Amino acid sequence: MKSLSLLLTLSAVVVLLVLLCISHSSLQLNVKMKKPKAMKKPIPTSAPLLPKFFTTEWLIVAGFNTTVYPYHWNPYPPTRNNKYTKYEAGTGRTYYDSEKQYMLEVYDQFCVPIFEKDSYPYNSNWPCKFLNVDFVSYLISPKPSSSPFPECCVFGEKVFHPPHRGFLNENHVPYNSTTTIFNEPIDWWVIDHQGPDQDPAEPFGYGFYQNVFVADGSRQPAAFWFRTSGISETKRDAFTIQYFRNMTISRPSDDVWKIPKSCVNAPNCGFL
Repeated sequence: MKSLSLLLTLSAVVVLLVLLCISHSSLQLNVKMKKPKAMKKPIPTSAPLLPKFFTTEWLIVAGFNTTVYPYHWNPYPPTRNNKYTKYEAGTGRTYYDSEKQYMLEVYDQFCVPIFEKDSYPYNSNWPCKFLNVDFVSYLISPKPSSSPFPECCVFGEKVFHPPHRGFLNENHVPYNSTTTIFNEPIDWWVIDHQGPDQDPAEPFGYGFYQNVFVADGSRQPAAFWFRTSGISETKRDAFTIQYFRNMTISRPSDDVWKIPKSCVNAPNCGFL
């Protein structure tokens, strides 16, 4: 299960997040926000499949001093004991092809906050991309002067690949709960092994809309969340969630998977 958690957090969940320095008030979702509430319904016997291929935009929210699991944020982390919760918000997009096992994640404002040295306040001047092709994950920094990494480096080789369409069922990830976000019920599947042997990447949650479907008839993925680098002594008080939106079901063009010249003979990122 440890390899699954790392795969989800660092590859497929190294997925989609944030860019230039968007103020909290500027990210308007044009929906009425509700507090999550429990939904009474039969417990799902299996998780939905991901669409065969898709392109999606997303809103990413990284909370840095909260222990509240993100499926209760809706969409931003709540205050705790009347204290403001620090968070960053941004945008990005993901391109996914399950048949090729390729995926590209573009973080417009800031890179996914999984790097220990980048605790809050996060370096919001560091946009990034993760290109996963042929079982190699490239970390690309469009603005290398603001990145702690080279313009391109190999994040992982023969280790990472995008999640299979049925990765939740393949890895026996259990149904956890149903909450309401953006006025829509969302079913959540969660990995959360409690105790001293819990993987540092846990807990991890992936949600699907109950009543929203995409062009191929699949239930639309709604969001996923995971633990990220925190600011307390234990570094376990931070989570990040990505809310999918404007999903289109079409195969990404071959240009999406083109490996940049900067990635030819690229060095190892030195992270793994």
